[in-house]
Amino acid sequence: MIKGVYGDGFTANLDTSDADINSTMSRKLINDARNFENIASLLDNWVDNHPWAHGGWVPGNMDWDEFIANLDQSDAGANPIQQVREEIMELVKVLLETVSGRTAVEIGMGRCGGSHYLWSLMFDRVVTVDVDEKLIERFIYEHMPPSNQSTFIFGKSFENNIADEVGRTIRHCDFMLIDGDHTRDAVETDWRMYNHLVEPGGIIAFHDTIKIVPGELEVAGFVHDLESGAVTGNPIPMRHIHKSKFVGISYYTVS
Repeated sequence: MIKGVYGDGFTANLDTSDADINSTMSRKLINDARNFENIASLLDNWVDNHPWAHGGWVPGNMDWDEFIANLDQSDAGANPIQQVREEIMELVKVLLETVSGRTAVEIGMGRCGGSHYLWSLMFDRVVTVDVDEKLIERFIYEHMPPSNQSTFIFGKSFENNIADEVGRTIRHCDFMLIDGDHTRDAVETDWRMYNHLVEPGGIIAFHDTIKIVPGELEVAGFVHDLESGAVTGNPIPMRHIHKSKFVGISYYTVS
């Protein structure tokens, strides 16, 4: 299901897309099949055999300046999932060990939707918010996500009508990845607008938490302030998965 929230405040469900999704099932692995080895294998296959994005994993041994200097912005050069393999696999292990796998919410889906695909292997329901409707539609038509498992909401995550639509779509979740606009104000706004959806015992994660590049990568500064207590007045115990030079994932468990 694609949901679009327009300037007049009305919501349009673009149900014509559902007719092209020939499945009412779920990609989620169940019972003994929902294990790290299977998920890792399927995600590696996604990266290795994506139909048009052949950029592989984000390199963990490259610094920011080198990465930008060598960035191929063509479709063929895109990363099928904009993650460092060692980092996202570590987060997968954490999620398998700690959350139930009911509902995941992600702010920002990336160019190829690789993270949405990953969460669909692990959760009953996946809700993705992204500003780029064309990217969402392309993902749907190419990969046919099951319509009763995947929901896409297109719009700016920090606008009230988008947050309201997310709240109408789900009441709560047990995992949230904040990976949208990477400026400090946008990250903090996303966190403030959506963190209440995550149930106690659930996990809130942030992507790109190692390097600060003013105006481009500012997530790390907000994460540091959460951890120190500068944001809420109370320090939030944060765990960091930092296995690269400039990317990184940080997360905490909701109390």
